[in-house]
Amino acid sequence: PAEANSAFEVEVIRQECERLDMNLVVRTIAVSSDMPMAIQSLMAADVDVVFSVADNTAIRSLGALAEACRRQRIPLLGDDSSMMGGGVLFACGASPVGEGRHTARLAARVLLGEDPADMPIEPSESVEIAIDLAVARSLGVRFPNEMLRQTDLFYNVNARLERPFRVALINSAHNALLDQAEAGIDLALAAS
Repeated sequence: PAEANSAFEVEVIRQECERLDMNLVVRTIAVSSDMPMAIQSLMAADVDVVFSVADNTAIRSLGALAEACRRQRIPLLGDDSSMMGGGVLFACGASPVGEGRHTARLAARVLLGEDPADMPIEPSESVEIAIDLAVARSLGVRFPNEMLRQTDLFYNVNARLERPFRVALINSAHNALLDQAEAGIDLALAAS
């Protein structure tokens, strides 16, 4: 409730749930230490899915929420890909990278002399879809191929393949960025 963006987001979700004839069960937390009680209350409400906003308070206790959802076999959804990798099944929302690029374009306009007072507020239109295939497998969730084709980020791809993921890296041109990417992949593989 302390973050205006979260309160706005909950209201938008409430309207969409009403439109889809879905029951929305809302639990708010003022501080992350409120999360255990909110989790207990959600589980007692016998919800079918949990959606968490990505505000600072919720993110601090996302691990506890993900663990409770895992134990109860309830899908946990998030509103952006920054929440992925720790038990969130699916996230769809503003792309953190896209948001950064959008902000950089606005900053560049100011640095080039445009007066910020004359610039209209522009909402970013970047959207990113992310799926954790290990969470999907543990819940028995299968995503339609069309949705998989639209997905931007996959986590735990090896869970779908039931073997380590194999990557073919072909660097057909000497380019500093490609060389750095190849070096990064080599480091990641050496560390695993």
